[in-house]
Amino acid sequence: MKAVYSGLHRLHNPGSVVEGGVARRSRDVPDRLDALLRAARRAGFEVVDAVDHGMAPLAAVHTGRYLSFLSSAGCGDGCSGWLAPAVFETRPEMYRPDWSLIAKAGYHLRDQLTPLGEGTWQAAYWAA
Repeated sequence: MKAVYSGLHRLHNPGSVVEGGVARRSRDVPDRLDALLRAARRAGFEVVDAVDHGMAPLAAVHTGRYLSFLSSAGCGDGCSGWLAPAVFETRPEMYRPDWSLIAKAGYHLRDQLTPLGEGTWQAAYWAA
């Protein structure tokens, strides 16, 4: 059995998240990856480098709107730090392409446990 890994997975490291209205330390930290890699190797898995298969596999399971949001949500457009939703709009008919990143976060993300930062897209892309 093989386990696929890229050092780029480490780029998603939000620090703090909000769970149930309370801020806490995120579990998405490089130490967690180290523990998972050790466990995979102990279990006899061969750890192999991630290979770029392009966007087609991602587009097969996610909407273009969602992928566009993730790939552009590195907090460059006027936000600093990590992007998390403030309100949640889930009705597809209400979506507008001209929404701000934080409004789009409220549409695409379902909670505040996984904020997006500069390295989130690369980490997610290479994890996929």
